[in-house]
Amino acid sequence: MHVDGAVCIMEMAGGMRPGEDGWALREVLDARLAAGEPMIVLNLVKVPAMDAGALSQLASTRRRVRVLGGDLKLVLHGRSRLHLVFDVHEDVDSAVEACLGRAATVQ
Repeated sequence: MHVDGAVCIMEMAGGMRPGEDGWALREVLDARLAAGEPMIVLNLVKVPAMDAGALSQLASTRRRVRVLGGDLKLVLHGRSRLHLVFDVHEDVDSAVEACLGRAATVQ
């Protein structure tokens, strides 16, 4: 995880499942939100699969960051239909630019 300006960039690897993985991600996201970093890019390129619990957690996280005036952007390589629900980008740079563009319109 690193911060690029006002955007927190997190890279996930391996499977995303509820339970320990889900709670660990939630704790990190909660810490970022508490630190005043509501613009989050979640790089999921190295995540081969997600179950319904992980998708539910992503939706919940997106709702929480939006309440704080932020946004959640996902980075994926076109292997899912998540773009129907989330703002999905092909690379981290375009996701960060989208977050920064949203931050400029919110302020």
